[in-house]
Amino acid sequence: MYHQYRSWILDYNRIQIDNVFEEGLAGVFETETERATRQYADELKVQSTNINLYRNNTCHISHMLEIPNDQCKRFEEEIGETGFTLRLQSNDQDTSVYYVIKTEALALIDYQSELMNVYSKKYGGVYRSWEIERAF
Repeated sequence: MYHQYRSWILDYNRIQIDNVFEEGLAGVFETETERATRQYADELKVQSTNINLYRNNTCHISHMLEIPNDQCKRFEEEIGETGFTLRLQSNDQDTSVYYVIKTEALALIDYQSELMNVYSKKYGGVYRSWEIERAF
């Protein structure tokens, strides 16, 4: 049932549901330091956009993750079961850089950046950052 309906899980409770089913991101968490660092960086980046989060703030949000090549197939399969779109940006002999994309309210960036950080940890990679493009 989990795998059949996994794409229906909302971002903001994906980690919690994965832990209930002991699937996906179960058992993979940010440390308090990682969370604080990520949230501070998100806050600064959101401020720099000058987008009013209380009005229409729908954006194409692209998260950049660097994943070791030996984990790419599993990473691609798991992200493919979510509501995110995956695009391979580049690769070298050791790692591949992906953009993981979703169109959503910028006000929800905290949920998305947490998910991407946890996905990168699960696969031994690094969550680099995110970028936006306004959706009109």
